[in-house]
Amino acid sequence: MVDPLSDPRAADLLDAVAEDVTALAAAFRAAADQSELTAAGLQAAQHDGTWAGSAADRFRTAIGRLPGRLARVRAGYAAVADALVAYEPELARLRWAFAHTAAELSAARSRAGDATADPVAGEQHQQEVIRLTRRAADLLDEFSAARRGCRDAIAAAQHGAVIRPLGA
Repeated sequence: MVDPLSDPRAADLLDAVAEDVTALAAAFRAAADQSELTAAGLQAAQHDGTWAGSAADRFRTAIGRLPGRLARVRAGYAAVADALVAYEPELARLRWAFAHTAAELSAARSRAGDATADPVAGEQHQQEVIRLTRRAADLLDEFSAARRGCRDAIAAAQHGAVIRPLGA
């Protein structure tokens, strides 16, 4: 079994800051809200009958499908925010559990190394090391699955929100 403490995912997990994910989710939520407000404002302007004339007509034509496109952008940003909001508590839980398990594993390894004079105690410590090694590996697998799930949700949101430039 690979040492979970030297697994590159361990450093990723221990370096992760759940509050950064929360802040990123808030930024995407704010962008989604702003695009929704912009779309609503453009729709209102497009249907505003108080402004008339050729400039008003050109403006209304120029708006065209932009409110609908902004709605897709809003949906994509909101979906990214939702994915990050769902990921953050799982990341925080896994980070705490892994850090705790890693500390226990290091201590158990030290005890196993110190128990060479007592074979019974040495065997008990070695079993503890094996159990904690498995637990740490399982937590890293959970982290990979959670991270992959978040990335997949973000990729799906991006795919649904991508629009071609108006000139294309």
